[in-house]
Amino acid sequence: MLSVLWLSADAESSNIKNIELKRTLLGHGFHRDLITRLTLPPGIGASLSKPQCTLLLIETLPSGVYADPYQLNSLKLFGGSQILFDSPVNVENAEFLSRSHELYIFVNVSDHFTKDSTNHTEVEVSFPIHARYHKPSPDKTHATVTILHPSLYSNCSESDVTSSITAPCDLSNTSICDWVPLTYLSTSAPLTLYVPVGQESHKPIVILVTLLVSITVSALLVKVMWISQTAKHDKHS
Repeated sequence: MLSVLWLSADAESSNIKNIELKRTLLGHGFHRDLITRLTLPPGIGASLSKPQCTLLLIETLPSGVYADPYQLNSLKLFGGSQILFDSPVNVENAEFLSRSHELYIFVNVSDHFTKDSTNHTEVEVSFPIHARYHKPSPDKTHATVTILHPSLYSNCSESDVTSSITAPCDLSNTSICDWVPLTYLSTSAPLTLYVPVGQESHKPIVILVTLLVSITVSALLVKVMWISQTAKHDKHS
């Protein structure tokens, strides 16, 4: 989701001279919401006030988590973030069969910058992420997944051409544009997600229980089929 809020000059953040980034994870367990909040000071806001200006966040998700493309596409219909994936994502793979993937998050805030030089603009981007299954461990109960801060770019800031990158212009991914990096101050550490993992010492018990359940279910199915066939035979005889 993308929302734009106003911070007045007498607010606590009125002393901010640079772009400020804050990150949080909401929720518990395997399914979380990743929230990124950018606070833009008036000077930078003025330089990004052109109608065609867009901010680009490049988010790198490690192999231990993923964003679901189908889920994010459905959320776009309800005002969800404009997110483009750099490659297909297999949502069924375990962590050890996966690799990191990048998300291009396009934020068009040109209509939301204040003309009053005493105000700041706050932009919030959020989307759901999901933890992947990890290999059982001989001595750990949880695996640690670290999500680093995103890179931030603009398509209309003045900068040395050599420092810019090329990336898709928008969500349609039909053209490539130059994007200029923007520096920011972060008031939050890289995010850490603790994912429960199985214990290798439990493997024999799990195998035994799984085998017993499979045999029991198979026997019950054979019994039901036998009774059904016997009933049909008796009916026709």
